[in-house]
Amino acid sequence: NDEKLIWLNEGLRELAVKRPDAKIKRAQVTLVTGAKQTLPADAILLLEVRSAKGPVLFCDRGALDLFAPTWQYRPTGSEVKNFMFSSAEYPTFWVYPAQNATPATVELVYSAYPETALINSNVDVQDKYAAKLVDYILYRALSKDAEVGSAERAVAYYQSFNA
Repeated sequence: NDEKLIWLNEGLRELAVKRPDAKIKRAQVTLVTGAKQTLPADAILLLEVRSAKGPVLFCDRGALDLFAPTWQYRPTGSEVKNFMFSSAEYPTFWVYPAQNATPATVELVYSAYPETALINSNVDVQDKYAAKLVDYILYRALSKDAEVGSAERAVAYYQSFNA
């Protein structure tokens, strides 16, 4: 059971990366001064930002850099109009305008890593992914098995997990 629990937790982490909707979280965050911000520690992917005035629109950082090259060095407000996120810069995201000494509070909607599963606890992803997790555990179990034909069966379960 200990080994299966390890595999389940591996599967949970891999599922969360492959399927951002497996675990969605919302968090109220007070931004810091400036444009550069940091995602919560359990975040994988930033999906949406909302303020008290409504949605904050996604913006292409390259376009903003061309339009106003010094935008990130000029704190101008405590309101957020746009956000920028690239997984290449994880865990950083950017807001426009850059925040002044009294930064805004926003709601971040993000894909998160699930809690570590324990024996006799609930799995921290949507129920619709239960079969995917079974496929992952079977893939790991059959990968370990030395029986003839197990490798092909393991690959089939892993492909099902990824489908």
